[in-house]
Amino acid sequence: MQKQQGFTLVELAVSLVVIGLVLGMVSLPLMRQLNDRLGRVPGGQDAQDIQAALAMYMQTMGRLPCGSADAGGVENAGLSGRKVQFLPWKTLGLPAGYDKYGSMFGYVVDPGICSVPVQWSSLLDQSPVVNVEFWGAAGKIAGNAVPVAVISYGKNRAGTVDRNGLRFGDATASAREKGQAIGQSPAILYGRVSEAVQEFDDEVLVLPALLLANRASLGGYPVVRQPAASGS
Repeated sequence: MQKQQGFTLVELAVSLVVIGLVLGMVSLPLMRQLNDRLGRVPGGQDAQDIQAALAMYMQTMGRLPCGSADAGGVENAGLSGRKVQFLPWKTLGLPAGYDKYGSMFGYVVDPGICSVPVQWSSLLDQSPVVNVEFWGAAGKIAGNAVPVAVISYGKNRAGTVDRNGLRFGDATASAREKGQAIGQSPAILYGRVSEAVQEFDDEVLVLPALLLANRASLGGYPVVRQPAASGS
């Protein structure tokens, strides 16, 4: 009698059920951690929503919006550069512009990426004006120059306002938190990636120039680098 090879359909079905139960037990705690980190108050935005909205805006419009002058979230042409403004959430098509703590997001954008045609030469071949440092338990772990950054001001809410315009935490804020508050023009933005960092609790979302250039290209906008000036 020939020995049967492989699994029967019943055995495969049982195996899939067992695997599903195991994955469920493993993934649920991870999902709870993720939701706690990127979670939201009712109507609040998370990092993935904002990142997707910025990328889609670039693909559709060929540029990024300027910042918003207030919590209303409408882009105000000319509000760019190193000054921290409000996230233009309404212009981006998002339903809200505040984080899981109910605090409005900050927004910093390079002026070279806020108008068509985008100045890709300065963004790709030189350094954008938005400099970001990421800090973990062992100190600084990375530093980047990027065209755009979004700031979540953390649980202490220092440096921003809530949905009703009430300002929080300036009296107890650290020097770094005060330096990147709404309305400031910081040389460097600081974002923490570990709760072991006690000096500040701000988190920073960035989109690199290459990613945005790719989205502009997908939208049919030319990504042109100007030729370097020739010597006389």
